Amino acid sequence: MDFSNNSEEARPNHRDMNLVVRVQSFFSFPDEGPRAWWQGKTVPTQTVDIHNYGPLQLVDFIGGYCMWGSKQRITLWCDLDSVSIEITSDEQLLEWFQLNLDKGVVRINV
Repeated sequence: MDFSNNSEEARPNHRDMNLVVRVQSFFSFPDEGPRAWWQGKTVPTQTVDIHNYGPLQLVDFIGGYCMWGSKQRITLWCDLDSVSIEITSDEQLLEWFQLNLDKGVVRINV
């Protein structure tokens, strides 16, 4: 019995892609403490498996670089030149990943 297996065979839907997230400037209203102004920035690029990465993982990742209060809402947007499309579901995020496969990088604004 041959147990040798490369990761592509083990996970046929595995597809890595670079994710670039640009956080716009915003006021943070933490649950405790004074409000604070956060200057917009691009958080470090990360490589994600598009079939195993959803909006909750994305929000957790961004939360490692920014702070907001429990009553604040984070909004995810497709990074397009002429229009803005909000990402509100796992399906929409996956579709945005798939539309950018040929580029190898997906860009999201927050």
